[in-house]
Amino acid sequence: MLDSQIAILEHAVVLASTTGKAPGPTGERHPFITPFSTFRAEDGFFVIAAGNNALFTKLCKALGLDTLPQDPRYSTNAARCENVALLKRLIEAQTLTRPRAHWIELLERHGVPTGKVQNVLEALEDPQLEARNMVLPIAAREGGPGFVGAGNPIKMSGFSDASILPSAPTLDGDRERILEWLGTAAD
Repeated sequence: MLDSQIAILEHAVVLASTTGKAPGPTGERHPFITPFSTFRAEDGFFVIAAGNNALFTKLCKALGLDTLPQDPRYSTNAARCENVALLKRLIEAQTLTRPRAHWIELLERHGVPTGKVQNVLEALEDPQLEARNMVLPIAAREGGPGFVGAGNPIKMSGFSDASILPSAPTLDGDRERILEWLGTAAD
């Protein structure tokens, strides 16, 4: 788990190692690219990831904000980062007028990376999770309820993935096996 968490902190690791300072919290937005964040629509949140000037221009065209790419406050990524709060308000003035499905379809058609922000129940419906063995049944104990748990995110060729997770042992249930493994089993 530690490896996975460090891997998703790629920008924070680089920033800390190059400046010698621990970065503070950034919320849901990318600290070096703007707009690359969540935005509110009429019915919920979605993500816009316009990671360069060309994508920003496409975004502005899609939203009817054609003059923004020429505005010095937004003409470069650095300028957009400095003016992130105002830019977010300008974008949301548009996106709050329609449901997120409308904006996602429109932005995808214009080639702007976007996606719906999902809660966990919505995410669990993604067929990719099943295909990747990331949501697995947990073996039920006798009389216990059935449920699912997260699979292992590390996939390696030559090693098969589990198709079911074992149930947790009962209190002290693996004592003898553990003591034997430790070489301290009572004879």
